[in-house]
Amino acid sequence: DYLVESKEIDYRQELAGGEFVEACVELANSDYLVVSLQQKNYLLAIAPTRLHLNVPAQKQYVVGQTVGAEVACTVNSSGREADVSSLPIVVIDERTIAPPRRRLPVGSLAKAKIKSVQLMQLNVSLGDRWHGRIHVTEIFDDLPQKNRPLENFKEGQEVEGVVVGFRESKSSQSLAITQKNLRQTMAEVSLKPSLVSLAKRSAFSEIESFLAKDLLSTSKRGDMVCGVVSQLQKSGLGVLLTPSVKGKVNSLNCSLDPEIVASPASAFEIGQSLSLEVVAVNNEQEVLELSLIGSDSCRPGNVAVCRIGKELIGRGFHVQLPGKKFGFLALTDVGDEYSEKPVESVPEGSFAKCYVLSTDARGYFDVSLRKSRANPEELPTPIVDEEIKSVTDVEVGSILRGYVSSVAEKAGVFVRLGRNVTGRVKITNLFDGFVKKWAQKFALGQLVKAKVLSIEESTGNLELSLKLSHVDPEAAKKEDSSKAKRRKVKDEEAGAENEEVDEASDLEAADDHSVVLRDDDESGDEEASLKLSVSFDWKAPPEAVAKEVGEEEVDRNSAPESASVKRKVTKRQIRAEKIADEQNIFTRERALMDDDSIPQSADDFDRRLASNPSSSMLWLQYVAYYTHVAEFDRARAVAERALKTMPFHDEAGKLNIWTGWMNLENLYGTEESLLRVFDSALKQNEPLAVFTRLADIYVESGKLDLAEKLLRTMVKRFGSNRDVWLRFGVYYMRRGKLDSARGLLQRSLKVLPQKWHVEVISKFGQMEFDYGDADRGRSIFDGILKSYPKRADVWISYIELMTKHRDWDAVRELFEQALCLNFSKRKLKLFAKRYIDFEEKYGDESTREAAREKASEFLL
Repeated sequence: DYLVESKEIDYRQELAGGEFVEACVELANSDYLVVSLQQKNYLLAIAPTRLHLNVPAQKQYVVGQTVGAEVACTVNSSGREADVSSLPIVVIDERTIAPPRRRLPVGSLAKAKIKSVQLMQLNVSLGDRWHGRIHVTEIFDDLPQKNRPLENFKEGQEVEGVVVGFRESKSSQSLAITQKNLRQTMAEVSLKPSLVSLAKRSAFSEIESFLAKDLLSTSKRGDMVCGVVSQLQKSGLGVLLTPSVKGKVNSLNCSLDPEIVASPASAFEIGQSLSLEVVAVNNEQEVLELSLIGSDSCRPGNVAVCRIGKELIGRGFHVQLPGKKFGFLALTDVGDEYSEKPVESVPEGSFAKCYVLSTDARGYFDVSLRKSRANPEELPTPIVDEEIKSVTDVEVGSILRGYVSSVAEKAGVFVRLGRNVTGRVKITNLFDGFVKKWAQKFALGQLVKAKVLSIEESTGNLELSLKLSHVDPEAAKKEDSSKAKRRKVKDEEAGAENEEVDEASDLEAADDHSVVLRDDDESGDEEASLKLSVSFDWKAPPEAVAKEVGEEEVDRNSAPESASVKRKVTKRQIRAEKIADEQNIFTRERALMDDDSIPQSADDFDRRLASNPSSSMLWLQYVAYYTHVAEFDRARAVAERALKTMPFHDEAGKLNIWTGWMNLENLYGTEESLLRVFDSALKQNEPLAVFTRLADIYVESGKLDLAEKLLRTMVKRFGSNRDVWLRFGVYYMRRGKLDSARGLLQRSLKVLPQKWHVEVISKFGQMEFDYGDADRGRSIFDGILKSYPKRADVWISYIELMTKHRDWDAVRELFEQALCLNFSKRKLKLFAKRYIDFEEKYGDESTREAAREKASEFLL
């Protein structure tokens, strides 16, 4: 306003009474005209159309007409707001009135001279008074498929066309500060031969009906149209079909070449003409959604390009297909040769050519990236891992590779051999020998080799074996041979030690089991005699003597045998047994004293709870103990006892007990018993927490209908809580119900307070990135930042999401936009540090240097 004011004051000072000026009519009224004085930088002035109030105007004026005028008076408007009364007054000299421009009738033929050739249009002049343009879509009946359709036209060339309309455009001959609303009328001209032919025959009714056709309202799916590229974006192409009808081509609809889909700008250019097929009509945005590969590219049996989405560990990947469709890529369909880490060959966010296998009732597709499917002309020979479509493709005794899809402690390992074919490996068929913690040897998605042991024809169940002796006998023999060698070395080492122990044992046995011989030197003249080493009672009855002697003989007879057994045990084994016994005793004592260890019996639980009755975790372990042994009534009794025993102020602990009880009833009880426990829990806990726990229980147990019903109840009962809406949104998104989730967002904004709107919208935007359409997620965040540019938390979330989706250029653009905003110094410093950290991790030397230079002014 200051600039405008200063300009006006300067030129008013130069304006003198009686001065003759040239004026252009800007506004025509019955009493006065508003004119602009061209020599005075388009200064506005008032020109009366009649000289007396009782005398009507003698002339009719039109906007854009040029007149000569004499300055009658100037008005000093200093300190006043600019209005009509503050403008200078001029008197029109009727002798200098130029005739008004004659408007060209629509449908008439006109000679045009080309002033300049642009990528999208020809700028032309029609005589001395009219300017216009010829849009590239108005030159040919059938637009040629060329990169530059207008390259044959030259500046100064004369053409004959049909006036099809007029449009208002801003004039570039004056500054926007002084002439903000000054517009110029431009003629729209068409060179289409069919239209020119109608104009030459003066078939105005046919021309009128031709021009009245609305491409947007008459187009339908499958129609072929011609358009010109007007925008190049990473998400696709912007296309102009007519001067007023726009179209867009999603990147997945641009080509069957993944490299072109990843970067459309590498294959297309502005002004290039294309032949396109209509995919959908978006009446809300008034745009046609188009495709260069056809509208039915996702039909089963066709080849398309897909975008790899989030990995489902042990199963495969989500994929996005043309036409805003989604599908699933199984691990066994990633390639014709399985790899240990398939995620490295198809990283999230990358594009790949795929073969559409099938679709279900929900419109969810199964796809394959195998070259034998998507690129049969590049088929490698031979195929390492054949595609297994059904159980009929499997034979007993065949050795196949697959991915571990599940590990069950009691059932064994399940291996996915094909998209719809899974086999079970019993625990006894996992290894040739005994492995104690076998479950730790397998991970979801692990590549294994299995042998088919049996096929149950009635159910199609497969029994597999992972034993090395089954899948690779030669390798098993080599391993057995190496084990035998290692065992032989150990036996030799142990044998040398046993010989030393045997000698010591023989000496000990001789001392223990010898008879006492009296030498002549000890007995004097007495005759040598045999003495028993045990006392003998001569007065004892014969039976006792016999018994005593018999026991001694038995001991003597058994002594050598006992010694021989003793010689087989080495000192190392004796020490090991002793250490093991001591360790068992220590472990048992430690378990009794350790509060963190899990008790192994009901007595252990009771003993532990006697000293710690307020531990909800210990009570839940007690309930689980009875649940594992199928004593459900006792488990319920323990839960009820826990609720009575725990202190009343421990609300969180009691809620955990109620949750465990509801889970028990959900798995092993009836619906009525679950609802009874649920009602009781509502009376003694915060209702929202109980509803949330039960919803999680339903989801985890696969009871999705009950979960959705409960979530609907929650949004009605707790509609003012944003977490309830977000939880429901995540539920819909994870199950592919994208439209329902988006409708839920609109409902939540009508109910939630205004202060939560930004957070809720940003959370739903994150859901789009994680489970839905990433482009839609970008649009959501762009809309938030446009309305709330100072929300640093939204900027950071947006940057993290784009980093996760590996769109480096978009991340750099976001950092640069954030650093240009009027944040506090602390926040700008935070963004600068994050920018440098990002480039250090993902950029190259040039981008790192640019980031340091950009961020240096904020880090000082």
